[in-house]
Amino acid sequence: MDWHLQEIDEVIRGWGSDKEHGLSEEKARERLREFGFNQLEERKKKSPLIKFLEQFKDLVVIILIVASVVSGLLGEWIDSGAIIAIVILNALIGYIQESRAEKALEALKKLTAGGPDYAFECVGVGALAETAYRAIRRGGKAVMVGVAKGSDSTSVRSMTLVFEEKTLTGSYFGSCVPRIDFPKMLHLYMAGKLKLDELITRRYSIDEAPQAFADLQAGVNARGVIVF
Repeated sequence: MDWHLQEIDEVIRGWGSDKEHGLSEEKARERLREFGFNQLEERKKKSPLIKFLEQFKDLVVIILIVASVVSGLLGEWIDSGAIIAIVILNALIGYIQESRAEKALEALKKLTAGGPDYAFECVGVGALAETAYRAIRRGGKAVMVGVAKGSDSTSVRSMTLVFEEKTLTGSYFGSCVPRIDFPKMLHLYMAGKLKLDELITRRYSIDEAPQAFADLQAGVNARGVIVF
């Protein structure tokens, strides 16, 4: 029945309710047993095999696989094997990252009793942006800070935008206006109200720049600063 085309009284009668008092306690329990709670079902978890195979959907990965096949047909077995090894290693890393993100999501929801108000994706990976969005509670906001590659994408369940009133947005350099915000930040820092020094985990000289980037890539140092 098209309830939105009916008169209010007809809809109320059709659902066995009362205009003044709503559903009786007995009918409410009956509806709860029949329809369940008024919430969206969690998306079914992907099997480990599906998660691993999905790592090969990227356009660059597909091109590399084609290049490996062509190299093999031309008799360049070493090149072909090297390319395949890189592709598999990339897929394993992606699979591990996604699995860790899902475990972190489950732990976060338990810790915050439904999810945080805000979640930030700082790597630049579409799958992690989706994880951040799934992690937030009803009415929460997920902010993508990391810059993803051009071929990357993310997806969300359209229904959650309406029924859960969630927000997925981006932020480029904190969405600040440098000529306005930087002087304010400098003033706060000079006044001791903006704690920047405490965020630095290690300082490097200009001669140690290669080591600084190596530590960053290895995940040894999160907030290193090159002083020159």
